[in-house]
Amino acid sequence: MKKLIAIIMVILFLVTGCGQTLESDSIEIGWISALTGPVAPYGEPALRSAMLEVNRINAEGGINGKPIELIVEDGECNSKTATLAMQKLVHHDKVEVVLGGHCTPETLAAAPIANENKVILFASITTSPAVTDAGDYVFRNSPLNMEGQIIAEHMNKQGFKKIAIINEQTDYAIAIPVQFKEYFDGEVVAHEQFSPDERDFRTILTKIKAAKPEVLFIITQGIDPAEALVIQYKELGFEIPIYGNSAFETPEILSHNEIVEGMIFATPKLDQKRLEEFNERYEERYGIEAPAIAYMLESAAAVGIIAEAIEEVGYDADAIKEYLYDFNDKETLAGKITIDQNGDTHKDFMLKVITDKEIVPLE
Repeated sequence: MKKLIAIIMVILFLVTGCGQTLESDSIEIGWISALTGPVAPYGEPALRSAMLEVNRINAEGGINGKPIELIVEDGECNSKTATLAMQKLVHHDKVEVVLGGHCTPETLAAAPIANENKVILFASITTSPAVTDAGDYVFRNSPLNMEGQIIAEHMNKQGFKKIAIINEQTDYAIAIPVQFKEYFDGEVVAHEQFSPDERDFRTILTKIKAAKPEVLFIITQGIDPAEALVIQYKELGFEIPIYGNSAFETPEILSHNEIVEGMIFATPKLDQKRLEEFNERYEERYGIEAPAIAYMLESAAAVGIIAEAIEEVGYDADAIKEYLYDFNDKETLAGKITIDQNGDTHKDFMLKVITDKEIVPLE
């Protein structure tokens, strides 16, 4: 009887304690993104985009004959929620790889759990410099953020000397003005910050108007504060040009075209033809307009990169880690990238402009 119990305990351990075995019917990969809350306009399309790539790979036979299955968790772009999601994926679902987080608070919260348990965390839509030192098992295919530098250099060329900045108080949004100030040749005459739940910006906009800047640079984490800011900007009679960050690259902002016409922002550089083809697939599959933005392709590309890694070295976190550290100058759905010794991706940025209710590259 003791021997029988021992055998049963070993079987239970093998089934429940060692993660996914060679006999698994599918390759289960974790997913964390904001599916609810103010950042859902990014997290939801990111998931849909990733699923397009999952379905394509599965239709072609999966990875070595096994389909990919995403185990999806809502991180809400919130550190506490993302922590719980990561713990569930690691300890309950026993995944070797988690795609996410899909915003900086999610990624930074999940990173210690990934490193402690030797699970790959592969992030998209996460560009903050804070992620660079997040640990040996943390990677991202969104490039290090250069928005502040690119916008500053463009403003210098335009001859602007006095600028005002408004930014949301999140890891991502705070980093952009810091970089901007390093490269801007003029003077920042006003710099206001706001909490993520704030929606009444009339006081800070009034302060900024009194400083008489030539141009306004708005930096938000989500689309909700971006929309509120441009509406109140109009209500208070502003007439100076607006620059934005990549948060403004959404269909929602185009409904305010009479306000944001001419807005310029920086975003990771993509092949326009490839983006248009992906948009067509997205709209055909989901029956809704695709947000023509860089992170869609990056989220889909992350699936392809991890699928390629698993096909080459197996579904083992340590082997995948070494594969990613050797990912140099390789073509992905989101373009050619290199992943460095910190797990950071390097890629060029470009400027885009809102014109005639469209978001197009700035010539």
